[in-house]
Amino acid sequence: MLEKGGCLYLAPEGTRVKPGETRAPKPGVAFLSFRAKAPVVPLRLVGTAEFPARFPLETRIGTPIAPPESEDRAAGLAYAKTVMERIYAL
Repeated sequence: MLEKGGCLYLAPEGTRVKPGETRAPKPGVAFLSFRAKAPVVPLRLVGTAEFPARFPLETRIGTPIAPPESEDRAAGLAYAKTVMERIYAL
């Protein structure tokens, strides 16, 4: 999908997380970004705790993050952490 120019939604934690919870990110987001040479665009949905009572949800979109320069696991975890920090800052 990414190599064809499409988009893919991915939870960097490896699963959806309930509002107010946090989980450590996994390196998969960096792996996909590196392999597809595709940037990651941070996205945050606000109001999911009240959904469907609160509709529409507020969508916050950040600036793209360039793909990592390495496929190394430590670099991937650092990249995933950066992605999460950018999402939480939205």
